[in-house]
Amino acid sequence: MIARLVVADLVAGWRTWLGAFVVLFLSGVVALVCAGDVSTARAMDDPEQAAALMNHAMIYSAMNGLVVVGGVALLVGYAVRLQRTRHALWQFAGLTPRSIAAVVLAQVATVSVLALVAASIAVVPVLDLLLNGLSRPVRADPDAPLVSIALSPGPVAVAALVHVGVAVASAGLAARRAGRTPALVAVRRSLDETVRPGVGRLVATGLTGVLAVGAYAGYLLGDRGVTGLFPIAFIALFAAAAPWLTGTVMRLWTAVLPAGVGTTWFVARRNALHAVARSQASVALLAVAAALGAFTGTIGLWDDPGTLVQGLALFGVPVAVVLLTAGTTIFMATPDRRREGAALVVAGMTWRAVTLAAAIEALVVTGTAGLVATVLALPATIVPFAGQQAVDSLRPLPWVLLVGFTLVVVLSIAPVLAARRRPLVHELGVAA
Repeated sequence: MIARLVVADLVAGWRTWLGAFVVLFLSGVVALVCAGDVSTARAMDDPEQAAALMNHAMIYSAMNGLVVVGGVALLVGYAVRLQRTRHALWQFAGLTPRSIAAVVLAQVATVSVLALVAASIAVVPVLDLLLNGLSRPVRADPDAPLVSIALSPGPVAVAALVHVGVAVASAGLAARRAGRTPALVAVRRSLDETVRPGVGRLVATGLTGVLAVGAYAGYLLGDRGVTGLFPIAFIALFAAAAPWLTGTVMRLWTAVLPAGVGTTWFVARRNALHAVARSQASVALLAVAAALGAFTGTIGLWDDPGTLVQGLALFGVPVAVVLLTAGTTIFMATPDRRREGAALVVAGMTWRAVTLAAAIEALVVTGTAGLVATVLALPATIVPFAGQQAVDSLRPLPWVLLVGFTLVVVLSIAPVLAARRRPLVHELGVAA
């Protein structure tokens, strides 16, 4: 019964799980690249090059692993929130909280396995290109191409187990929440209920705050060791405190323009503030992506084309994962957006005005993320790294935010354009 429910629910809610599949696909690519690093290193005769590949596997897995864990945890948690009505109905059907949690974990494991299979199909033909390009910044002789590219069963099996294990572990908290869904949610919309941050987030915020302030203080006092990673500590602090910050920042800066500016602006602002779960997730992820981009400027990767390519090799996947996660939080809420657009038309707005409001809402989300990312970049701007200009950390921000805005505006407008082609009666019930 559980197996049939897992498959049937995945098929019925494919839109909800597609975002997690995309992030897990990138996670699978990272896992296979690391497996290729280890396999190739074991097959090489040059110990120096082999050590460089092993170092790349450790750096690449650690850097991307943290981002993937955060992305999967957020997306699965968001997917659970979107399906709270369904989980409440399962309780009426006789499923226990433990069974519901088991179904969610089984769904995550299934999606992660499918994503790994898809990543294998995509990666194996271009493994040579990926290993040569991604490991170039850490190899002893970057201009000498790798030989004996390999992908042996042992490292692949370990990578697969770690990939699926990380996905399931990241979904643990969300699965427990799904099992504790109140039955009352069966008659409410999925995102209507506000979920307040728990004690764990308070503790995480406090710890990351101490870490960020301590690292920055150490850097100001002259230490040039691990304290040089203080920008990452500030990003972690924001990620922990995002539920308290993003809504407040959005409310404050958008209040500069009064509601009397126009109906479209009023609707866009109120919709962004009302759909707080959707807006906070998008803002937080875009801000983190922009702040990661700012970190690449802080360490000088935008100084010339050569270092920029190296920066893309090291930081391209983490930034891409965060941007795609931001986009998928919007895509996953497409039924709600279509229903909102139809309701606004019934209330008297035109489809053109609703489309413009969706675009303005995307601008509100991106603008809020830009403000937060700029604040996160300020510590490195006020006291720049040795040899860096004060504005270096700000140089990547416009580019990352431009990509983020393009992604958000397309995914925000698409549901409205889709709703225009169907009867209003159908669209009003699409999210019910």
